[in-house]
Amino acid sequence: MAFPFWCKLSKWLRQGEYGRGQSRSGSMASSGSTANMTDAAALANGGGGGGNGGGPEAGLLPGPPPLSAAEQAAAEAERARQRQFFAPAFEKLLVTARARMRAPDGLASMSSSERSDWKRVRAHWSDVLVDAAAALRADRALALLLAPLHDVGRTVAGGGALDWQAAELALHCVRCIRKVATTLGDPQLESLMSALPTLPASVPGAPGASQLRYTAALVVAGYSEWLGRSLAAGRCQGLLQR
Repeated sequence: MAFPFWCKLSKWLRQGEYGRGQSRSGSMASSGSTANMTDAAALANGGGGGGNGGGPEAGLLPGPPPLSAAEQAAAEAERARQRQFFAPAFEKLLVTARARMRAPDGLASMSSSERSDWKRVRAHWSDVLVDAAAALRADRALALLLAPLHDVGRTVAGGGALDWQAAELALHCVRCIRKVATTLGDPQLESLMSALPTLPASVPGAPGASQLRYTAALVVAGYSEWLGRSLAAGRCQGLLQR
């Protein structure tokens, strides 16, 4: 299916409760449909001073009754079931979007217009990535996005070359989902933040290492609020000593 379908589905799955325009059976109706019908009825049956005098209740359709506690619990259970059912598809979408945002080999030699085009394409895929991550659990999304960074670390620890593109891509993706991954005390985020100061300032034969450092700085800026709450709670204290 087309990506717009999955993006809309992810937004629907992460809603806290059913919208005004959504039926009690759980169909994905437009959230504005009931409001539009109500407005149309008001205009046709008394709006503008005609009809029944334009009173506040003239021609208005009754709103849906509020859900009972049992119905709300059933709706949340159904939403959780749907999240679990669609999780493999959203994981694949997340991995696909991540792969499309890898920095090209000739990034350092790109012209200004070429770099702008690449940033524009990356921004579009970033939106897809955020929607996919929001439909998954934050810890699962982080695990998928950080897996390539762990591979890079093992390669470097074994004496191999630093794949700055894979590392930069992982950091960029983590920054993209900063509004999704906000759990205080998340061990994956704490480990990442502790490792950022150890990034090399330069890498021989890797002209894109400066991009890696730049993206790392953006990650810290993007998670500044999370870092502030973590430090206030006595966590991530090792960062203050680096």
